[in-house]
Amino acid sequence: MGHANPRLVYDGIKDPIDALLTGDAAKTQLSVWREGPEWKVSFTVTDSGDTSGEETHVGVDVGHNYILAATPDDGSAQSFLVSGNEYTFVRRYYRSLRDSLQEAGALRARNHVGNKEYRRIQDANHTLSNRVVEYASQFTNPVIKLEDLEGIRDGSEWHGVHS
Repeated sequence: MGHANPRLVYDGIKDPIDALLTGDAAKTQLSVWREGPEWKVSFTVTDSGDTSGEETHVGVDVGHNYILAATPDDGSAQSFLVSGNEYTFVRRYYRSLRDSLQEAGALRARNHVGNKEYRRIQDANHTLSNRVVEYASQFTNPVIKLEDLEGIRDGSEWHGVHS
């Protein structure tokens, strides 16, 4: 019995699948399920990647004035700094709005506002993570190193604020 070839492979995952099929990568997890008449598969590919050359370590620090600062360890490029003003504005705006709605007794509207705030912050975080990856991709064999984030909420001015 021969191996079935995938009938539809999205462009974004073609390279990892080719690496898996040629033996250059390993499959670490596999899920198969059926949706109507179609069979679908999901799997994790572990790829050793391009190991030729030196790695460039890019340190990423999370802060208050700059929500994010990234720079290569060797100082070979200008730092990537992102102001935290947008996050501060969103948090203050929605906190004020929630407080007003709470005083008015509009609990359903208050909860809806909390959900909007969560989605805006999630979107900003997603955009920010993509920008960090884009910044790091300018270096040879980049390795992104994050600071230890344990206890990060304890030092935040927003400690105790829940959406």
